[in-house]
Amino acid sequence: MLPKSIPSKPSHQLWLLNSGESQIRLAADTHKWNGYFNYTAVLKQDSDWRYLWGSPFELRSSNHTIKWQGVSQVVKALWFVSNCNEKGEWKVTSGRVEYAVELAKYIQLSIYTHRTLCENYISRYAPKLVVNLPDEKQPPLSDFHFYLAFENSLCEDYITEKFWKILEGPDLVIPIVMGGLRMEEYENVAPPISYIHVKNFTSPKHLAEHLRYVVSNEKAFNYYLEWRNKYKFYKNGNQLTRLYYLIVTLSISAKKQ
Repeated sequence: MLPKSIPSKPSHQLWLLNSGESQIRLAADTHKWNGYFNYTAVLKQDSDWRYLWGSPFELRSSNHTIKWQGVSQVVKALWFVSNCNEKGEWKVTSGRVEYAVELAKYIQLSIYTHRTLCENYISRYAPKLVVNLPDEKQPPLSDFHFYLAFENSLCEDYITEKFWKILEGPDLVIPIVMGGLRMEEYENVAPPISYIHVKNFTSPKHLAEHLRYVVSNEKAFNYYLEWRNKYKFYKNGNQLTRLYYLIVTLSISAKKQ
């Protein structure tokens, strides 16, 4: 988050705003910072350098077969959550907790957190639905069909890093997403048909009906996995590497001025 007070800026310095958080998480009021930053590396598409949680993907050059086998009458979904709406934290505005609690009425949803405050907040809506466990003791993704990759806020171009971790990982788990101001924001950066968006459904109950259909039908489940046979992710350096590159670039630019 940006500091509340603006420090003095030496005239010879170039400032870079680097953040992978949503606009709401970054700061409640960024207008007072107008004119201070020379460059931006944030999630928005109009940033000087766009901050991307996910790695780019490309077409596979050889035949590849990934297929889920088996059917189930029970929908198993997982959600790891650390930030809720508990007192003293920045506000979660997406309504993800309320949506998840309603969805849990119709499917087998396991919610895990390592924070007592978050556990207490969710328990207000649904006692015993959430379990407080350290990260290392939480169950593996392979035990589930779906993962709730819900954003904490619905902002333009903001997609949670958890979504990308699911896609880049080896587990045949389908992410369920709710973020972005428009569904096209996912379509522009993610492999096609690699996720399920809640905006395609009228209610959590409607979504649950679709999830039950997917797990009871091999063809339907593999429809959301077919992209893994066509595309692969390639690593182009982590965020620290990219930040180092930006700093070097800015240093060279500053010396030329």
